[in-house]
Amino acid sequence: MRGFDDDPRSSIELYPIHSDLISENLLWKQGKLAGVIDFEHVSETNDPIVKDLAVTMQYCCRDNKVKNRLDIDSASRFLQAYREYHPLSNKEVVLIPDLITAGFAEDFVFAFWMIRNDPKRAKQSEEEDYGLTMYSRAAQWSHSNRERITQSFLNEK
Repeated sequence: MRGFDDDPRSSIELYPIHSDLISENLLWKQGKLAGVIDFEHVSETNDPIVKDLAVTMQYCCRDNKVKNRLDIDSASRFLQAYREYHPLSNKEVVLIPDLITAGFAEDFVFAFWMIRNDPKRAKQSEEEDYGLTMYSRAAQWSHSNRERITQSFLNEK
């Protein structure tokens, strides 16, 4: 977290966002996005639109072999497709890697909360490799690779 800089985020317009755009909350019909469900976290806070993109990448663009790593090529293709419908400034795109790292840190905190408050569910998550260890490794990997991720995203115009 020492290298995390929130200053660039402070100058981007903030909106109520979904905050949980993961594969389980996306509905598809004939290969196209047809709907979104689970609006439990909408409007809890205002964030930049790219926070939703970061969450989606964090969960839907994972490396198939190493669960705690982002598949940078898949995430870049996702971002490129998104930008065809909604333009993003480079300033917004540059925020995404740090938002992914922050998202994994938030997941780490939630996994810790589950250990204290819902140990049965925490044990099940850990057995499925979605616990403290995975989220810690994911946050560390995302942070240490943020420059490479950023360059890939900026080259996908």
